Amino acid sequence: MSNARPGMIKTAQILALSVLSYLAYSSIIFVNFSYDDIPLIIENQYLRSLSGVRDLLQTGRPVRAVSFWLDYQIWGLDARGFHFTNILLNLLCVLSAFYLVKIIFRNQRLAFLAALFWALNPIRSEAVVNVAHRKELFCFLFLALSLIAFKKSRGRWAWLGMSYIFYLLALFSKQVALALPALIFLEEYIFARPDRKGLKRLGLTVLAYLAAPVLGFIFSLSDFKLFSRFQPADLFGASYVSILATQFKYFPKYLQMAFFPSHLNIDHPIEYARSWFEAGSFSGILIFLAGLAILILLTVRRMPAGWAWGWLLLNLLPVLNFIPSNQIFSERYLYIPSLGAALLLGLGFEKFGKTLSRYLDSARIRAALFIAANFLLLSFYFAYAVYGFLYAYYPEFRSSLPRVGMGSGAEFMLGAAVTALPFSLLFWLWNRSREGKRVGLGRELVGFALVVALGFLSALFVINFWHYQRWTFPVSDFVSHDQAYLSWLQNRAGAGSRHFTLITRHFSFATRASETFYFIVFVLLAWGILIGLINRWGRKLAEQSSELFGVTLFAPILLAIMLTQTQVRVGEWGSEGSIWKATLRENPRSFLAWNNLGRTYVGRNKLSGAMDCFAVAHSLQPYQIDPILNLGNTMLKKGDLDAAEHYYRWALKLNPFSFAARLNLSNCLASKKEYHLALEQYLEALRINPDSFEVSYNLAVCYLELGDKNRAWMYLVKTLRLAPNHQPSRDLLRSLSQGQPSRQ
Repeated sequence: MSNARPGMIKTAQILALSVLSYLAYSSIIFVNFSYDDIPLIIENQYLRSLSGVRDLLQTGRPVRAVSFWLDYQIWGLDARGFHFTNILLNLLCVLSAFYLVKIIFRNQRLAFLAALFWALNPIRSEAVVNVAHRKELFCFLFLALSLIAFKKSRGRWAWLGMSYIFYLLALFSKQVALALPALIFLEEYIFARPDRKGLKRLGLTVLAYLAAPVLGFIFSLSDFKLFSRFQPADLFGASYVSILATQFKYFPKYLQMAFFPSHLNIDHPIEYARSWFEAGSFSGILIFLAGLAILILLTVRRMPAGWAWGWLLLNLLPVLNFIPSNQIFSERYLYIPSLGAALLLGLGFEKFGKTLSRYLDSARIRAALFIAANFLLLSFYFAYAVYGFLYAYYPEFRSSLPRVGMGSGAEFMLGAAVTALPFSLLFWLWNRSREGKRVGLGRELVGFALVVALGFLSALFVINFWHYQRWTFPVSDFVSHDQAYLSWLQNRAGAGSRHFTLITRHFSFATRASETFYFIVFVLLAWGILIGLINRWGRKLAEQSSELFGVTLFAPILLAIMLTQTQVRVGEWGSEGSIWKATLRENPRSFLAWNNLGRTYVGRNKLSGAMDCFAVAHSLQPYQIDPILNLGNTMLKKGDLDAAEHYYRWALKLNPFSFAARLNLSNCLASKKEYHLALEQYLEALRINPDSFEVSYNLAVCYLELGDKNRAWMYLVKTLRLAPNHQPSRDLLRSLSQGQPSRQ
């Protein structure tokens, strides 16, 4: 083997990780701001000026806040730029995971497998797609860099200093990074095997790392307060015992979602436990204790799997509400711990490959493996491709199509499996006849592509017959469908998007021939070539009894499922409407989804639908004022001022200190020209939030309407002191200056 070959393999692995990471999340470039992005970016005035950086540094998670400031200076409020930054950060995280596993386990193949499984795990999608959750990405990146620098610091203080700096950046990205000292101890104990003197030195090093969060707590830095000011509202009404019992109840779900992410959701349904002895809580405690026992056992035996399991478990501990400050369950919390699950999968495939290589001399074993692998891959591919084909090209079927993977999609899965079986046998016969012979690459791959295309058509007709009891398909209107799709793409990309200007200039979307061409190239041909490459490479590895044989046949099945499910999840994040509808499919009683879907409908001027959504949200949580406020805003948009006033006063009965309710009521009264009543409400709002330039300006306008120019002048001056660039105040002050009112 030449010296260049290891370098070429490493370059190819890095390239594969980069391409697949980008492919999984590239479509988020069309996603707009949503959910937590709105208060943190759109409504965040600190992003608008250089002086705001100082205030951002004093907020919680300053690394994320400063990154928002930098993004705003480059992109303004163009969501595409913020999402592009997230794509790059996620790519850096994947590559840092690759180098971290490589440097700890000294196994480049394992590092590549683990990084690949982690990069495509759908559980990470919420953290990558939602700009506000960039903190997870920063925390992982600096956590990994800190560990890499620590591993390189043997006797070199510069590397140790860099490790500590990266650790501080990780802590100021998100507090869960405080698991790092335990991870360092675990890694050193398992892999370095220190003696008694080395253990003492390691203990002092761990204490030095622990000093950072302890000092942060002592000096009351905002990121290290025990009870976060961002504590979820639903924890306020629950006792500590109930919170902790509920947390243990959902601990098994964290483990399940790390390995088998399914039914992803922004708002998972949570049922609070009343005591430790409820069945769910008690079993959760037992599973948690068993997890700790397994970690101790693996560590004592110094087994490499101990570090992988430790990464998963130790990075989960900070979010488990031992100090109540987090949601009971959230997918984004698994962005960092899920690397441990990916590493365990990689170790499992490595073990499977080594064990399997002992039996490759048996023709029966090879035949069974080729048939099983092709059957699984083709079953998944046929179900996925047929469903996608019908959904994309026959919009009239969408209302009746089930979702693949759910109970109602049995026809798709069964039809695909029935079709896959004879084709997997055909591929085995081909591989058996070609063993030990030279076969032209191009001819073989073309043959596989043609057979896969034939299999797709067979699966299409079988599934269609089973699901609809007919063999024929209606003629789809490709032209109008594709014109609508292109319009959607252009709208999501925004005006002046170079990418879509280039596409629409050189390619035609609006013909049956072009649609057929795209489907053949990107669905049939691409998958046919992929399956052909897997079979060709697997055949060669089987002849050599290679450890990579089992990995080559079976890892692509899992990776294909992960990639497609990640892309589906990213597609659901495509708009505020689609993400909240997807949330409601998984959790029909989600207050969050009904309320936010209603707000989305208001933005689209679908006011009747919005009212229905807010009504359902109110029925789910009658004492939450958000849907009541939103009902008021909707009535205000409809022009019904009396109804809007009714809802705002209702909200204030529930929470007299709600600034939003007080301000909206004031604006409503001012619109009705009831200026004296409006003044009372504006002054109350100003007591709640003395730094609101909006209230100050509206007070000035009210006083001006009542003829009190002196007070109007005073509040205009205050407005400009709070917001120096507020142009309406400048214009109004300029017009008042002509009358020379006295200043008080």
